[in-house]
Amino acid sequence: SDDSDGASYLSIDDEDLTPDNLMEETIFFGEEDAEAFRGISMHHYQQVILPLKNGDAPFLNYTFHSQLRDSGKVRLGSFLAQAEGLKQLHVTFQEEQPQSVGLVFRGPFQDHTLRRFKISGDDDDTRLSLDDWSCISQYLGKAPSLRHLDLNDLSLSRGDLELLASALERAKLKTLGFTGLHMRDDEDDSLGILFSSMNVTKLETVDIVGCGAGVSTCEGLANILRNKESKLEILNIDSNAIDNSCVKVLCQSLAENTSLKVLHIHDNEDITDEGWALFEKLVFDASNLEGIYSSNHTLGNIAGHPRPQLFHANYYRGPSKRGHAKILFLINPSFDFNIEPLVDFDIKMMPYVLEFFGNRVHVNLDNETDSPCSWLYQIIRRWNMPELFSFPSAEKVRLTAKVDELEREMELLRLENLRLTSENNL
Repeated sequence: SDDSDGASYLSIDDEDLTPDNLMEETIFFGEEDAEAFRGISMHHYQQVILPLKNGDAPFLNYTFHSQLRDSGKVRLGSFLAQAEGLKQLHVTFQEEQPQSVGLVFRGPFQDHTLRRFKISGDDDDTRLSLDDWSCISQYLGKAPSLRHLDLNDLSLSRGDLELLASALERAKLKTLGFTGLHMRDDEDDSLGILFSSMNVTKLETVDIVGCGAGVSTCEGLANILRNKESKLEILNIDSNAIDNSCVKVLCQSLAENTSLKVLHIHDNEDITDEGWALFEKLVFDASNLEGIYSSNHTLGNIAGHPRPQLFHANYYRGPSKRGHAKILFLINPSFDFNIEPLVDFDIKMMPYVLEFFGNRVHVNLDNETDSPCSWLYQIIRRWNMPELFSFPSAEKVRLTAKVDELEREMELLRLENLRLTSENNL
């Protein structure tokens, strides 16, 4: 068979190893093979067992059933322990409590070149024993080149995760995928254990979907996002137990993060408008210019947010350009220049402000261009240091006119008072 990259692989399905599929004459290479694999078809022996034995297949897809005898699993395990060239291994369980898993992963293992490992269970009911996970962890612990790990539809305990975490200390994973995991013993939010031990600096994609992840998991993810060396670009936490508290933890870690570009957060019904507003403030803190410029300029897509268009500003060419674009939007949201965010700046900032706006032309949705010349005039005219330019500010002109008007009224009142006094004296 071929995988998606065109590389050859072998596939074992124990369910096919039944007498109905046997050929009358099966030729084995060696007495040990004949004894261990007695009862399987010539097709599976030649196309599956021998390539693994000879190290000719980089991909192994093994569906775990009970039809292959224990002696065959032991023999298969010995081949797996010596398969230094195996690149991908996908094990599928179709029983709630698979038996003899340790026979396949019995070792002893030397360092090998496995790059992708995947375990799939039957819904979320498949439960391996702690001994089984210990054997699997020993195998993974000898895979320093492991880059991709996927666990799907399994029932796990905290102890299982601790074994995995220990095994992954040497690995430099790029992708980590958890789908439909069920944590036993009311430990629904224990996935963060993995992130505390493994090397997370190479992670590019993390999928945690339908696993009941909550605050503890988000705190583990936050440690990844706060890491200055983090390369995480895509985070998928759809269909979990994410609430406003989780959002707060994530936003605090994303404030300084410059790697995450896409966050999937669909089907987390406990997030309210308060939580969604935290994401909005994260990328567009309009409280002041400093806040908006120091906002997150990398996260451009929060799939599942009720107002996803708010994050489109982070699609501009570079982080500095995105900050500038947000400032322009704050100053000129409806193409009616708003000087208020600038008027309290120290006068020493004026040259920088004039340079900023002088080098930019804002293009509106109708592709019309608004010249920045009028902006420069308003900045100078309305800054709170009118004496610097030897003319009064607009506010001072207004107040002066009001004072002049009041003085004229007072003069009229004075003259009227004199007239009335003169009449009374007569």
